[in-house]
Amino acid sequence: MPLDSLELRTSLQRVLVGLILILVPLTVFGFYVALQGDSHIRQMAGESMRSMIRTSAEFTSEFIAGRVRDVSVIANNPTLVQAVTSANHQYERLSDDAVRGKVAANEQKWNSSESDALARSILTSDLARHLRRMRELNPSLLKVTVADTTGATVAATDKPLHYYQTDRGYWGVLYSQGQGAIHVADLRYDEHSSG
Repeated sequence: MPLDSLELRTSLQRVLVGLILILVPLTVFGFYVALQGDSHIRQMAGESMRSMIRTSAEFTSEFIAGRVRDVSVIANNPTLVQAVTSANHQYERLSDDAVRGKVAANEQKWNSSESDALARSILTSDLARHLRRMRELNPSLLKVTVADTTGATVAATDKPLHYYQTDRGYWGVLYSQGQGAIHVADLRYDEHSSG
């Protein structure tokens, strides 16, 4: 009997039932495999993301710890301590209202030509030169401003936007009733430094 004449006859209903019995389990199995793959991919992506976040957090923590050490070296410098102590002595015999009035008057004229002499003395003092030298040695220090207990600027590497620092949101945290503290804020754009 030749193979050419082999014929299969079956009903369409049996063919459809057979296809359903084969395709439905294959489709369910395919969906199961796809869901397992998706779950595995999500898990790997999550692990990768956690690893990147952990690395970024460690880098940020090391960066901040380095800047805290840098600022601690500056803050404990005897020249700086003496300059701030000397600046604080000028307020000893003044009332609180007189101190606020004096500082407010300087703040009001800070960004005008009237304060050029005051700004020049702040930016050309021995302490300011020392601060700039420390910045040259450590380029990660962008700007350094030293203030006395009233928040008035004593010395700076660059002219601060404001003479009186207590109006700034960070002052209360930094001053911390004379105890000092660390304050890390969001990054912000400073058009005076860009260029």
